[in-house]
Amino acid sequence: MIFTEMMWLVVVAYSVAQFALLLESHGRTRIAMALPLLIMVPVFLQAIAAIQYNNTPVLLFITSPVALAYLVFVAYRSVPMPAAMPRRLDGSARFR
Repeated sequence: MIFTEMMWLVVVAYSVAQFALLLESHGRTRIAMALPLLIMVPVFLQAIAAIQYNNTPVLLFITSPVALAYLVFVAYRSVPMPAAMPRRLDGSARFR
């Protein structure tokens, strides 16, 4: 029971993240954010059919965490690096 509730939470988190990130993105990032919809729209339709016949929407539970992880990765990669941030990984910057 707890597993199913957690998976529904992931499905809701994916849906909210997809909607919010699609509204806030632009350009090539918007295209990258919309790519999961190609797979998730048919999966959601299949899940609705499964729920109508009292089945568990297993495919939705499998694909939602993957799609959410993809959205988080694309959102992280699209955030610009601030120019004022020093590069301290090369060892040349000194800490005071």
